[in-house]
Amino acid sequence: MHFLLTLSTNSSRQQLPVNYQYPLSAVIYQILQRADSNYADFLHNSGYKKEGSLKTFKLFSFSDIKTPFQNTGDRLLLLTRHAELVVSFHLPQAAENFIKGIFQHQQIEIADKKSRVVFMIDQVAALPLPLAAGEMQEVLLQPLSPVVAGNKNEKNEYTFLSPEHPDFVRRLMYNWKEKYAAIYGDHE
Repeated sequence: MHFLLTLSTNSSRQQLPVNYQYPLSAVIYQILQRADSNYADFLHNSGYKKEGSLKTFKLFSFSDIKTPFQNTGDRLLLLTRHAELVVSFHLPQAAENFIKGIFQHQQIEIADKKSRVVFMIDQVAALPLPLAAGEMQEVLLQPLSPVVAGNKNEKNEYTFLSPEHPDFVRRLMYNWKEKYAAIYGDHE
């Protein structure tokens, strides 16, 4: 499920750290923790996994904060009070109103030693799914956040691949199939 969060701040010209993704993910986890600690713990600590596999998947993502800004070194100078953010979870359709409710009227504070921006979540809207459950068709996907693919090296660490690398698409497709199998089981 994808949700569009409409955000606002109390004034424009605030500065957001360029590397705000980690603090943003922490705030989203905090909101989930307050609403449903079991689900938040599941996402944070274990996640989904394919039967017989040790690898786990969070199946949670969020977009960049969409708002006009000016890059000023390690800061993003916000040029407006309004912004948007998309958050995505693997949840049943029945959870839509629950998710809307836990995010509505919450605050998202992103801060470091140099700057602090507090966004209020003004509106939460479920976005339509591109495919109905079980529907098979070709779709063009656009990621909400950067996509990475890699190979494990001899130290069991990932060596990340450039999108131009010949193995990039193969590794990406393998990862997506593993995520699908973690949710629905193996269906080759």
